[in-house]
Amino acid sequence: MKSPEKYPIGKSSATTKHPTVIVLTTAGILEKIFNDLLGFNKNQEQRSSLLSASSFQVVDIGAAVIILMLNYPAKMMLHTLPLLQEEPMEIIRITAGEAQEKMNRGALPIHTLPADHFCRLHLPGARNACVYQVSFIGDIKTIVAQHDQPLILYGSSNHSQDAEVAAEKLVREGYQKVFVLDGGLDAWQAAGLPVEGDKMPQPDPATHLPNVDGIYKLDTAASLVGWAGRNQNSKHFGTLQLKSGQIQIEGKGISGHLVVDMESMENINLAGNDLQPVLIAHLKSDDFFFTKLFPTATFTIEEGRIADPASLTAANCQLQGSLTLRAVSRELAFPATITPRDNGNLGVEAHYDLDRTLWNIIYGSSRFFEHLGMHTVFETISIELRLVLEPLKE
Repeated sequence: MKSPEKYPIGKSSATTKHPTVIVLTTAGILEKIFNDLLGFNKNQEQRSSLLSASSFQVVDIGAAVIILMLNYPAKMMLHTLPLLQEEPMEIIRITAGEAQEKMNRGALPIHTLPADHFCRLHLPGARNACVYQVSFIGDIKTIVAQHDQPLILYGSSNHSQDAEVAAEKLVREGYQKVFVLDGGLDAWQAAGLPVEGDKMPQPDPATHLPNVDGIYKLDTAASLVGWAGRNQNSKHFGTLQLKSGQIQIEGKGISGHLVVDMESMENINLAGNDLQPVLIAHLKSDDFFFTKLFPTATFTIEEGRIADPASLTAANCQLQGSLTLRAVSRELAFPATITPRDNGNLGVEAHYDLDRTLWNIIYGSSRFFEHLGMHTVFETISIELRLVLEPLKE
């Protein structure tokens, strides 16, 4: 796992002097950054040279400290960058047998998964501190304050980085004897070692899209289209309702259609402003979507495809087809993420940009008009789809 930079630094590649901003995550490491950056651990001649080249403005904003470095040569900044990189962490992995031996000598096992998982199954004598919680470090300190206490961190398996991430956090915090059980609970049980908890069968952790073949009807009340348009000075965003839709999934293939109610267009960012109805009226006019004549837009999915493998937390399919808008049909393709719901429904999320001028919506475009001034409107529209699909009952 790649370690993040300890101190994010804005820098210029030029050799001239430029202001540089450094943001520190806590005020407590202010002395450390001065020592590292200015070479206070170097000899007197080097320190004098660095100090004479720089002046500082320090802004304490409570949760962070910002150092504005004035007149600091960029070449010198680049020279000091190696000092500011976090050293790669070497996480010590141990086998189940080694973990048991260390536990017999007083090492404390830490279950890094959520509390419900801990209650079902955990190592004997383990304590629970979920690494997914923002309170993880505080929870650990409540369990064990001594930084020299041997800790054995474990998660579910080698397919999940829960224990590794937890170990990195604790090493940064100053804990000195941190070990990771290689293979987690899976390896511990495979070795035939004892466990505690109610031992109820655990559901297989869903990380990839299962088989979701079937015909689905769009739940229009639970689905939504978000939109955003921009110009050089501002951004407007809002929503559209879907009128109808149906999607069929067979194997890896996806087909179907979605119908958008263009008359349902609403704006969010100008709520309470007298300009809100003016904007909506303009968007519905013949300058833009001409909803009186073209009240719907239809996306026909012709060659959708589910990825292989299909992760649940990344785009796992490609929806490809044609969008008909203002009676103009153009090809449209974008990635989307399909996720199964507990009730058998499917969720679909996608966000993408489209060039409205491809559908002859050219108002405010400098490619088609001159002397636009304040009437300039960027051509790109950002779209966000959030769909809920219900299995079609036979």
